[in-house]
Amino acid sequence: MHKELVGNFFGNANDMLQAYGEIHVTHKTSPPFCHWNILELAWRNSLEFLGRDDFKIEDYPGYSNKRGEGDRCDQHFPLGECSTFKFRSSHTDKSDSTLKRSR
Repeated sequence: MHKELVGNFFGNANDMLQAYGEIHVTHKTSPPFCHWNILELAWRNSLEFLGRDDFKIEDYPGYSNKRGEGDRCDQHFPLGECSTFKFRSSHTDKSDSTLKRSR
């Protein structure tokens, strides 16, 4: 269910991106979550992978993760290893020299 939600999010978000806009998704990278194939989900929705950064909770004061489903939906869970994945539309004109990024 959650994997499908992320895939649908990618499709909808891509439709709303402005030129050179980016989509950032933070996701757990330990098993079983690493088997979600985030890069493939993005690719299937015409998104180009730009890179990934380690997620550091201290960069997000007040961040509070929740389960989001079932009887314990309002409870926290151990974050574990997470990364923020960055994407842009694969339809972006790559020949435009005004695009400058740090990867």
